[in-house]
Amino acid sequence: MSEDPNQSKKSQQEPKTSEPPVIDIPATKPKRMPIKSQTTPQSVFNVLWIIMQLVFLCILGMLYILVYLKLGWSGVWKMTLLGTCGLFAVMSFLVIIGGALDVRKLFRRLREQENESKSID
Repeated sequence: MSEDPNQSKKSQQEPKTSEPPVIDIPATKPKRMPIKSQTTPQSVFNVLWIIMQLVFLCILGMLYILVYLKLGWSGVWKMTLLGTCGLFAVMSFLVIIGGALDVRKLFRRLREQENESKSID
């Protein structure tokens, strides 16, 4: 009778923690794809183009720093305005020339189609 009746109930009512089962997965190294070491002229051109752009950006950044040190922010904004206007002018010129060449090619194809349709009739 020395036993506590609540003690047996506690052992029966102990909460059971439900842990997810541990799955032992063997560690495997991912397969590496072989690197193609074929150098094509296009890839060399792409690398050189990227390097040229980076050098241009570095030079432009140094130029902005020099202008800022000499003229302050107003000089930087003036240079930015003139630079963007200049780039817009160059882009407009290239678009005009490219568009004129495309229109010329369009008329040439239309003339060829017209000649083909006359020869078929």
